[in-house]
Amino acid sequence: MLIYSDTERDPALFRVKIDKHSRALNTQLLYSYRVNAQPRFFVGYSDNSMQDAGVSALEATYRTLFAKFSYAWQY
Repeated sequence: MLIYSDTERDPALFRVKIDKHSRALNTQLLYSYRVNAQPRFFVGYSDNSMQDAGVSALEATYRTLFAKFSYAWQY
């Protein structure tokens, strides 16, 4: 999934100093594998990039990688 945001603001409308223009790009990828009815395995990746007045191009701000194993117990 990709989410792109391009925001224009009027700084006169805010009490604190803000940037007039900013951009952001969020990327998420999730993979799920089900062995049978109970166990599942998940692997995912996410990152975020943004640009404001101090940066001339989109710059990566954070990256996340995760894995999860899930099992449904029956008794």
